Amino acid sequence: MSKEQNIYKQLLAQGFSKQEIDDTVYKIIMHQVACKKAYEQLSFARKLKWHIKRYSEQVSGFFMHLTAKGLVLLKTQFAKKPRNPI
Repeated sequence: MSKEQNIYKQLLAQGFSKQEIDDTVYKIIMHQVACKKAYEQLSFARKLKWHIKRYSEQVSGFFMHLTAKGLVLLKTQFAKKPRNPI
């Protein structure tokens, strides 16, 4: 049994109707088609700008994640008391 069938059966078990699931999948596919069509109509400069924007969003999210992890680590390290203070 594939992963998609498992998800489909889980959604049915949670009370979603077959029609609701099919409508949602259809809307997602149509949205992807519309986005791809709009992207293909962009000029080279706009495509480049779009890629740079997406890359910068990914990088800023990555750095925010690293910063948060670093702050948590610093907080836990400074919260520790020394074992043998002199």
